[in-house]
Amino acid sequence: RPGLYSIKDETTVLSAISLAGGPLERGAMRSTVVVRGDPAKPQRVPCNLARLIDKGDLSQNIILQSGDVVIVPETKRPDWGKISQMLGTILNLSYLRRYGLF
Repeated sequence: RPGLYSIKDETTVLSAISLAGGPLERGAMRSTVVVRGDPAKPQRVPCNLARLIDKGDLSQNIILQSGDVVIVPETKRPDWGKISQMLGTILNLSYLRRYGLF
């Protein structure tokens, strides 16, 4: 759930993501970025949370500072569930058109 969250001292990226409800199924945990500093020249700090979770690499669990923005982008892999739903809808519509029901 994107939004503003108040954090305490020593809050980490993983804690902040948990506070926001956890990553979505389509979240690219490998590509997580913390944006901090001056909005005109922000610093982008990459943190591979997949490496943290899979291999226990604690260096990826960055401690947040006031004003930090955590970005977990969406994966670029196709969402086969949505594709399947769209194909089903198209097939149903073509069936209805063929038999004059639509």
